[in-house]
Amino acid sequence: MMNGCRLLVGLLLLSITSFAQTTDHQTGKWGDQGDGTFRNPILPSDYSDPDVIRVGNDYYLISSTFQLSPGMVIMHSKDLVNWQTISYATPDISVLGESMNYSTMSEYNKGMYAGSIRYHNDSFHICYTTVNHGIFISKSKKITGPWKTQHLLDKFGNPITAKMWDDPCPLWDDDGKAYFVASKLLQGWTPRLFRMNDAGTQLLDAINDSMNVPGKCKSGDGAMYCNKRTGEGNKLYKINGMYYLYHNEVTQPERYRIAMMHRSKYIYGVKEDGTPGTADSPGKYEERKLLRNAVKSDLEPNQGGFVQTPDGKWYFLTQQGKGSAWGRADNLLPVQWIDGWPIPGVPDSDNIGTIKWQSKKPTDGFSLAYPQGSDEFNTATLNQIWQWNYQPKPDRFSLTERKGYLRLYAYKPLKTDSFFTAGSTLCQRYFKGDTATVTTKIDVTNMQDGQEVGLAHFNGGVNYSSIGISQNNGIKRLRFDYDHKITYYDTVAANIKVVYFRTAVDANLSSHFEYSIDGSHFTPLGNQYLLRWGKYRGDYMGIYNYNNIAENGFVDIDWFHYVFSGR
Repeated sequence: MMNGCRLLVGLLLLSITSFAQTTDHQTGKWGDQGDGTFRNPILPSDYSDPDVIRVGNDYYLISSTFQLSPGMVIMHSKDLVNWQTISYATPDISVLGESMNYSTMSEYNKGMYAGSIRYHNDSFHICYTTVNHGIFISKSKKITGPWKTQHLLDKFGNPITAKMWDDPCPLWDDDGKAYFVASKLLQGWTPRLFRMNDAGTQLLDAINDSMNVPGKCKSGDGAMYCNKRTGEGNKLYKINGMYYLYHNEVTQPERYRIAMMHRSKYIYGVKEDGTPGTADSPGKYEERKLLRNAVKSDLEPNQGGFVQTPDGKWYFLTQQGKGSAWGRADNLLPVQWIDGWPIPGVPDSDNIGTIKWQSKKPTDGFSLAYPQGSDEFNTATLNQIWQWNYQPKPDRFSLTERKGYLRLYAYKPLKTDSFFTAGSTLCQRYFKGDTATVTTKIDVTNMQDGQEVGLAHFNGGVNYSSIGISQNNGIKRLRFDYDHKITYYDTVAANIKVVYFRTAVDANLSSHFEYSIDGSHFTPLGNQYLLRWGKYRGDYMGIYNYNNIAENGFVDIDWFHYVFSGR
């Protein structure tokens, strides 16, 4: 298990400014404002499908990671605004299936997503789905692990490997009974309610792929209600004796995701005569629209989770559902309870929530913190701020063979010169701001023929651009790649030992690549690359290393400096 995150805040040169609230949220100003307030988004980066809980005075946030490893990122905060990466629910994602491994790499736009986190019986439970491998549960006594990951079991003790189930969430009731809600993708997405064992590892009701065809819910199918087309992003709560199901309803044909809440006095709903529904004869839940998506600039807030502070205040942490080059960013909205409904943001005349861009922090007095940042590679294990593109080949990297360096050994991609099938790519999320600059120093002394190493931008298996150095026939050449269009440049000195690569992203999301031999004088290389959204992912920046010919050669990464401005 990787060590806890240690962000080098001193290397993050941040411009922090207090300013009056404005309706223009695209100014690059975000997060903790340093004056007791925060500004949305609190995380202007690809932290999609968030869920959040509080245990004592600590908050924990999870987010989808798809094909990246380790999987299902876990962050910690004391104030719901400043977050640090501390753990992952599944350190080795190859346990989910071979397609998540370096040997196959076929889970772009799939993998681990739409999870939920709960704390029960002195243990953390994180459940999530993978499109092709079923429903999984990760469990740990400590938020930092070790985590035990297994398939959720069906009624008969078999792993639930049924495809296309998503957005799961458990609930442990006051009487000790446990429940589990999930939706069937592409078959109405109607939320299904199941009984579950107390350990949170096995359903007590049968599950199959034929249920929940819209308009055909029948007695015994466990549907929470039968008149809805869609229900993704499920979160199940019990608050003040009432059961609440939160989800996103997808409108047709506009494809807007609307934040909806459903409530009932009884877990299986209320029948028309006022008696409790049952699993065999479910009743209905009341429903309420929570957020109004009338303004395009609101970026469609939808999936997320509700959390209560120690002093009784409520908040809704939600993603901006409209994707962008920086992903689906996260907003934090204060909640007002109106007639027993939690209304996020600012209620309008119909008591439907609207976005509140700047608010008082839930708790003041805690330091600025960031879930991504710089790394000097001076620890024995890899910092938690990093993820690999798929599960990497074992024992092909080291932080101990050369103290103060990350050594990356090269091995063959699944396809020659194919960035998205190279198994040794280490990355972090791009944070939107006025500028974002990454500079890395790489010792290339031990490169071998067929090898390439460099710095790249990429997203979900679609778009990418890279600057690098390759070696063939003993000759090193600079190389620029823009969406599989490769340009080679003049050779560099044959005895070159160190090269510096840099990407500088401006406020228009345009990346400018540069290289240097001495670390002081940088020279532009290649064309500008416009950061993009693709396959439900924002932009990631990282170091890649592979060899087209053989498992041969290595490089040593001295440091990775990540500087962003414009909070």
